[in-house]
Amino acid sequence: EANLRQMSADIERREADLEFKAKNSEEYQFIQLAKNQARRDTQVKTLEKRVAELEQDLEAKAAELEQVVAHGVSDVSGRSSPAAGIANSEYLRNVMVKYFESSREERTQLVPVIGTILDFSPAELQRARANEDSTA
Repeated sequence: EANLRQMSADIERREADLEFKAKNSEEYQFIQLAKNQARRDTQVKTLEKRVAELEQDLEAKAAELEQVVAHGVSDVSGRSSPAAGIANSEYLRNVMVKYFESSREERTQLVPVIGTILDFSPAELQRARANEDSTA
């Protein structure tokens, strides 16, 4: 029985020695590096996916902002909010200043913009274009 205990202790010592040697081997280090690289690759893919999602969100917000600038923000009742009215009137002011400073050709190009801001009907837009063409 003492001999058996001695052999068992010897086996455990040798196993520990082999494990220590294996951890310090180049193969073990290579495997650890490969595991770390795989972990980083997964993180990169996750981050790339998140960047793509954020880019889509940004594009959607840019489109939404264009709508706000062009049409103002409406509340549930369909009325423009005060902030949207201020932004919209400022935009209209800038477009009108540009219109008055522009050549006839540029004015013709600004008529549809003004019509969009002021929500012209198709008939009103047609009359505005016709009037602009007749003064050219």
